[in-house]
Amino acid sequence: MRKVVVEIVPGGKVLKLIEPLMENVEEMEMVDLLRLDLHNGTKVGVVRFKLLPGGDLRELASIGLFEIIEMIEEKENEALCLIKARAPPGFEYLKANADLDLKIRNSRSM
Repeated sequence: MRKVVVEIVPGGKVLKLIEPLMENVEEMEMVDLLRLDLHNGTKVGVVRFKLLPGGDLRELASIGLFEIIEMIEEKENEALCLIKARAPPGFEYLKANADLDLKIRNSRSM
């Protein structure tokens, strides 16, 4: 299997949607996708978060981008969590037609 890295510079509505994420998270990785419900646009998975200095995962979760179902492991600035998330509108085609191994890096922290 080949790996492709796509770098996206978000703007407009997408930037506004993910801005709270970018203020708290340096990197996040979907470790395992346990359930993907395309009909309801929800997913349950295990995500590894690497927080920026001063980043607060629980505060970020309270914004509503995702719900932490269980904190699996937490140490220093990293957390491994079981989460439930709702896909933002407009990603239906991508969800339906892509096998995604997602890793998001915050270029502001680099």
